[in-house]
Amino acid sequence: MDLASGHLLALEALAPESTIFGDAKIQFKAYNLGKGKGMSVLDIVEAMRKATGFDYKTEVIGRRRGDVPDLTADPTLAEKELGFKAPQDLETMCRDLWNWQTKNPQGYAQDSYVDQTQK
Repeated sequence: MDLASGHLLALEALAPESTIFGDAKIQFKAYNLGKGKGMSVLDIVEAMRKATGFDYKTEVIGRRRGDVPDLTADPTLAEKELGFKAPQDLETMCRDLWNWQTKNPQGYAQDSYVDQTQK
């Protein structure tokens, strides 16, 4: 839901009455939508365990050669210009993801989306 909110804010920034871009003729801008706090793969696995009820098995074998120690997006610009905040915790995000996926097992396939909207 946080990402959906951020995307709506970005679309609103493109409206003719928006002052986000000022008088510039800029038609695009990149924003990082996130919390600005890194989460590990194991954090995500644990949150998905709670969201789905599945007991995912993991095996820690170490870092892969070339892995960066931390890769965290900075949402400061999105907060400043769009008013974006990501209030949900990881467990809620995973629960939202699982809820959507179970209702849309084919993803964004046209037929599954139409079927779900008419139920």
